[in-house]
Amino acid sequence: MVTGKNENDNELIYTWKDRHFFEAQQRLRNVQNAYYTAAASVRLLATNPDLGNAIAIQGIFRKGLKGKIDHQRLLDVSELISEYAASQLSDDFQDYRHFAIVGICSALEYSLKSLFIDFVQCKKLPLDRFADKSINVNAWDFASLDRDEDRLSLLADKFYQDAAAKKSAFDRFKYYVSEVIACSGREWKEAIAKVDVENFNEVYLVRNCVVHYGAKVNSLLGKKRGFEIGRKIVVGEDTLLGYFSAIRTMGDSLDVVAASLESI
Repeated sequence: MVTGKNENDNELIYTWKDRHFFEAQQRLRNVQNAYYTAAASVRLLATNPDLGNAIAIQGIFRKGLKGKIDHQRLLDVSELISEYAASQLSDDFQDYRHFAIVGICSALEYSLKSLFIDFVQCKKLPLDRFADKSINVNAWDFASLDRDEDRLSLLADKFYQDAAAKKSAFDRFKYYVSEVIACSGREWKEAIAKVDVENFNEVYLVRNCVVHYGAKVNSLLGKKRGFEIGRKIVVGEDTLLGYFSAIRTMGDSLDVVAASLESI
């Protein structure tokens, strides 16, 4: 849980710092950096042929070919690297942006489920606390799990699937926190009110299209301005920044939930 800030490095301090939620929040904060690092690297490859040659040489050497270098193979590998980088650059990094969207949404979901698991474990809550929640869990699947943590993980997934029936991604997260984790404090309400709901819901619609429709616009996303059903999804840099911001703000609200649950 979050208990305050370290005066030396100004970072959040977790009393659960070795548990899943802390790891999940760190992963969430790293996804955006990973995208920009990858995009910058590809941009360098596309504009610097010598760099592609150097990477090709390293790749060949790592495969154990430390004797004579097959120069034709070196040229072929270097050319493939340069062509790939150039194609990504000309496509304005759409594949990378799609991957980043899927990654940051997955990281946020992992944070939400991890918060539930850590909360139940650290507070030693009995599972019958959630007996009034209606979810479909296969009895055999549940009984076959030996560790309580694995059973909690199954419950966390099922609760999320149940929440997915809500009309929007924002409502799904709000329901999970307020009804499943049972947090409705003023601080959390103020934190979640900062989330850009339109961007948050849209990024999840985009994510679903990337995962399930080959990055093509489906009927739901097609209702949004700027998207045409059946066309490949194009995400601009400013749009991506808005998506990142909405996801991170929701992640920040989970930190507030963690802090409020500390007193229970």
